Amino acid sequence: MLYLNKNQNNVLKIRLSDSYINNYSGNYIFNFKNIQSDDVHLFTLSDTSLLKNIYSEFTILVTQVEQLGLGQHILTVFDENDININIYTDTVTVTNDEVDEDIYYSGVTNYVNVHLSSIIEQLNDIQNEIGSIADLQSLSGLTSLTGLTDLNNQIISISTAISTEYLSRTSGDTSLSTAISSANSTRSSADTSLSTAISTETSTRGTADTSLSTAISTANSVRGSADTSLSTSLSSRISTETSLSTAVSTETSERTFVDTSLSTTISTEILTRSSADTSLSTTISTEISTRDSSDTSLSTAISTNSQKYIYKGQVYNLNVADGKTYYFGSQSSAGSSNSDSNKIFFMTAGTITKIKIYWYAGSTVGTDEQINMYLTVDDVDTLIGTIGDTNRAKNFERTDLNIPVVYGSYFNGKIVCPTWATNPSAVSITLMLLVE
Repeated sequence: MLYLNKNQNNVLKIRLSDSYINNYSGNYIFNFKNIQSDDVHLFTLSDTSLLKNIYSEFTILVTQVEQLGLGQHILTVFDENDININIYTDTVTVTNDEVDEDIYYSGVTNYVNVHLSSIIEQLNDIQNEIGSIADLQSLSGLTSLTGLTDLNNQIISISTAISTEYLSRTSGDTSLSTAISSANSTRSSADTSLSTAISTETSTRGTADTSLSTAISTANSVRGSADTSLSTSLSSRISTETSLSTAVSTETSERTFVDTSLSTTISTEILTRSSADTSLSTTISTEISTRDSSDTSLSTAISTNSQKYIYKGQVYNLNVADGKTYYFGSQSSAGSSNSDSNKIFFMTAGTITKIKIYWYAGSTVGTDEQINMYLTVDDVDTLIGTIGDTNRAKNFERTDLNIPVVYGSYFNGKIVCPTWATNPSAVSITLMLLVE
């Protein structure tokens, strides 16, 4: 954990990620996020260290520290030319007092904000669209539209479930954001398909209504013409019963033919509308199935997300002595033969799965006697590795750990020194472990 005093300029000495150490621009973006208020402040700082291969040095002015709220912050550092890769993470406490050398814990949580409000808004839009379809149903005289009520009820259930999940979820993993983006894309495609189907159905209904209207108008025109002919026939044949009877019979036959044609046209229109209603019902059923599949994928992505925590310990400028045991962790200035003065406490329960301890001899490298490096959890030692060589940098690492911890458990690093022919000096050691 790092400390910043609001009453003075602050000098931070940190070690950036090794994989970028030869590629950095020298200018870095410091992102401070207040754990309590979520306020974020960004500063661009230059590395003024003369030993950049060992550590980086930055000065945060008092005017910059004054912008940060008192309390704890999550610090993430990015290179100015590559803001997509995090090269350093730590916890920072901003205080009005002098920095206290006793550091009780150090932990960093990876946060993911899950924003589901846009999905809820899309569901509300679909509900409104379904309401418009119901209005269209009422205006057109249809008595049924299979599946709309069930679809609306399912969307209400989905909206309620997602709202509940949204309120209970504020953290997760970057992969969840990708899953939500994919689900949104699938939903958008499904909504477009539904909108296209509805537009096609509306167009088909409009064409059918026009055809029916034309048929009725044609029939009325034929009837009008027939009425005119009947009137003329009656006027000219009023004196002859036989001729009048023949004219009436002929007119009756013509009217029967016209009525039969009109009845056939109306029956055909009813069949066309019935087929269109069946197609729309099938489209809506397919959409419900597609949405159920998308919601299942989203729910699976949410349920499988888990939190991970990174804890860090360190010591700088350590001159190791023959046959001595050192503990390190919370104090950076010197190691100790007593583990109590270097404890780092866990702030959440979980399981330690991975650890990496980096040894760097800043002055004398030393001879190749065997160095034993341990992780001590609640005073129980676990051997991380044994290395004996003349390399200035040594990596002690294990990725197969399964050490359970609870809130209040503590840890530190432990070195068991050999008897060297030539002792290493100015040794800096950094320990980082992962809790899942």
